[in-house]
Formats: sequence, C-alpha cells, structure tokens
Amino acid sequence: MPYVTQLDRTLMKPQIDYLLLFLNEKGYNPGWINYIITTIVYYWWKSSAQNYATLAVICGTLDNVKNEFYRRVASPYEDRKLEEHGDVF
Repeated sequence: MPYVTQLDRTLMKPQIDYLLLFLNEKGYNPGWINYIITTIVYYWWKSSAQNYATLAVICGTLDNVKNEFYRRVASPYEDRKLEEHGDVF
C-alpha cells in the first residue's frame, strides 16, 4: 500500500468525503462505483503519455488496489468465517 502523506490526505479528503456522502445517501451501486473508477482511470490515461508503460502502470495500480483490499478486508473476513463454520474440506 503506497501510504499517502497526511498533507496530501488533508487536501484530498473534502472531495472524497463529498463523493462518499453521495454514495452513502444513494447506495453503493456497483455500476456507479465502476463509473467512478473508470472515469478516474480514463482521465489518468488521457493526461499521461499514451503508451504501453502508462497502460502497465495503470493496470498494475488497479491490480494493487484489488490485492490490497483482499489482503486487508477479504482475507480476514474469510479467516473469521472459516473459524465460525469450519473448513470446507
């Protein structure tokens, strides 16, 4: 996880909070989440050198986000459920 400095977090927080307020009120619709992420990635692509290196960095970042979420949220959840219900084998 590339940790962001406290200053940068402070600068981004109002915009992120605004978006989260909308999602909290309307619901976390998967289509909306996809739209938000796709829009960010698309504008990143459009504002960068449009070459293979940029594609690799963007795709790698998306993979890292997924992997970090799995490591910090999904895996502990799965471990709790394993203990709660027992192994499937």
